[in-house]
Amino acid sequence: MDWQNVNTKEFLNACREDEIGRLKPLVDFFSKFGRPIRIKQIPSRLKCNLYYYRLNYVLVGVILNTIFFITRPLGILSGLIWAFGVLCMNDPFAISVNEVVLRVLRKVSPRLASRARAKAGSESIMSSYNGGMMASGSHRRKKAHYIAFLAQESFCMWCMGLSIAFFILIGGLKKAFIIFLLALTISAGHALMRPPNLRSRINNNRQEFRNVWRDYQQGVLNEHYS
Repeated sequence: MDWQNVNTKEFLNACREDEIGRLKPLVDFFSKFGRPIRIKQIPSRLKCNLYYYRLNYVLVGVILNTIFFITRPLGILSGLIWAFGVLCMNDPFAISVNEVVLRVLRKVSPRLASRARAKAGSESIMSSYNGGMMASGSHRRKKAHYIAFLAQESFCMWCMGLSIAFFILIGGLKKAFIIFLLALTISAGHALMRPPNLRSRINNNRQEFRNVWRDYQQGVLNEHYS
């Protein structure tokens, strides 16, 4: 992926649609640093590293939140809920969470699980059909994802709202905002000073192939429903 030509919208869509992957090893995360040789390299380096290490950056926020609220278990829980809501913004992660929720529901109430799966399936089909009638573009979302009975976006908002409510309850909202700014500064600083490595380039090429294959399959599905 040529990060120099990727705009902000395409970058956000890529982070949302592409698999998060696993945590990158500490040896890779802290292997070497160096400032950009040219100013033009800064945007592409930031986008490349923020994309490749995004799960590590979420973990940085969780660790900082745990340190700041080490004596307040509810504050730690609030940070975990917030991080979970952020991760659920990623489509493949949300799909995995939904499958786990449906498996649990199937054991508790098969009828509820059947209704949840049917709702998600019908919404996905209609969204795919409507997407086929739109102008094509790179990294276009084609399906509406659900987690149980809630749309993906609604579920993420509920998680973040619950997290904020807990922070307010313990009087730690100001501290949580400081943690957010600190985590953002650390992540941006690391992304700026960490030169893109070979693994990130290979991972980007692999993801590009998956996107092309997924778009091909979606095109076949759109033709079927058109």
